[in-house]
Amino acid sequence: MPAPTKAWIISGVLEAGPMVQTIFTLRILSSLHPRPAPRRERSASNDLSCESGCGRLARMLRQGIWLGIFASILASGCAYPRRSTPLGTVSSDVAKTVSAPPNMWRLVLVRADIPPRQRSGLAWDDDPKGPDAYLKVLMGGRELWESPVVENSIHPEFDASPPKNFAFDPDTRIRLELWDKDGVSADPIGIYEGRGLGDAIVGAPTTFKLEGGATVTLKVDRPLPNYGSGIALYEVRKRVLVLLKVVPNSPAARAGLKPGDRITAIGGKLIDELPNGQAESALAQAGQTGAELTVEKDGQYRQVKLDDGYVWLSM
Repeated sequence: MPAPTKAWIISGVLEAGPMVQTIFTLRILSSLHPRPAPRRERSASNDLSCESGCGRLARMLRQGIWLGIFASILASGCAYPRRSTPLGTVSSDVAKTVSAPPNMWRLVLVRADIPPRQRSGLAWDDDPKGPDAYLKVLMGGRELWESPVVENSIHPEFDASPPKNFAFDPDTRIRLELWDKDGVSADPIGIYEGRGLGDAIVGAPTTFKLEGGATVTLKVDRPLPNYGSGIALYEVRKRVLVLLKVVPNSPAARAGLKPGDRITAIGGKLIDELPNGQAESALAQAGQTGAELTVEKDGQYRQVKLDDGYVWLSM
């Protein structure tokens, strides 16, 4: 089979989508295991005849071609391409002027103070330099963040924040676990569990006393927003963009977009009229340009506009 023909087959199958890809795959697999031919009487004169030898060779070549196409499809991926709309960083000065969603905060781990020795009286490590401390933050029994490790200090200065904001009510129970990293294992330094974050003053350090004598100082601050549309994941198909995941507290979520929605047009142009990444770019900028999205769900169409607001990521 000529290389252009093979490439045309692969391209067509990938474009057609998962259903055709599945059928095509089954066709390939069945061709590799053909039904046995009716049994014929053999004689010594035709065992090594050109007919039988060439037939086996031709079958092997056909199977090799199909296997090559099958391998190419697997290497290319059997699903539609997936994308996400990009996020931009908002400066801290701008963030101070933006109205944030309720009960959303940024958590800053400032420092910890650790007794010079373990409760057993033993040194923290084999060397006298001090523990390699890090903090785990849990809410509702779920671990949300693990801080970087600060090595060899009983007064570690962290100045570290999780990559996303925290969303919690003032009465949410929080659990702080301070650990000493020791090679592949870790030893507990101390634990705090309570509702202390609800009483924290925004922007001011708050110190929590852990059982075992250590303390951890945190700062609850205003959350940080991002620029963007807030579509975390979608599939690029020939005629539609299919939404798979929408970020809460984002322009997409505020416009009512949900997983399963199918965008068929942007700014009056059909998706298949926006090739070579134009559809993805138009979707990413829809909030800034004001382009109207045509959205289909269960055969019903509606027009949607994204606001030029912010995306608020939370853990």
